[in-house]
Amino acid sequence: PVLRPEGVFHLKTDHREYFDFIVEQLKSVSDVFEITDLSYHLHEKHPSPHLLKIPDVTLFERLFIKDGLPIHSVKAISKLR
Repeated sequence: PVLRPEGVFHLKTDHREYFDFIVEQLKSVSDVFEITDLSYHLHEKHPSPHLLKIPDVTLFERLFIKDGLPIHSVKAISKLR
């Protein structure tokens, strides 16, 4: 297996179409994954997202935040045991 039982899959991206595709794929295997967190603008309510540092954000997130792009985020937990 790629993910251990009850493991967490976490995807963050600035690419909305890719994000929507992944979310739909996760929903289509709802017997395997449960979406536990979903955001279309992960850092929207953070008072100073440009001050976030690695490991709280990835290098790419820092670049996208700097450019004013929203970060889309989805977390799903494996239901397999």
